[in-house]
Amino acid sequence: MQPSHADPASLIFEGKRLEGFYLTAWLRSKNLLAQLVLARQVQELLRSDLKTEFQAKLPLQEAPRALQQYAANMTAGKVLLMP
Repeated sequence: MQPSHADPASLIFEGKRLEGFYLTAWLRSKNLLAQLVLARQVQELLRSDLKTEFQAKLPLQEAPRALQQYAANMTAGKVLLMP
């Protein structure tokens, strides 16, 4: 949580710029139909490209074991800790 730093020379002489993006404000600029279409697209992405694989679900009390299991086979998916 530190302030951002930008080199003024880069902004002036290299034509660079800074912009902010706030999803909530951007969504407010869309009509209801567009919002529904976007929500559906995100849901599809979560089922396909953004899908997360889990190799195990363990109780929080077994966090040390979960870390060992994940470290032993990181490509098998995430280990989900359940409260």
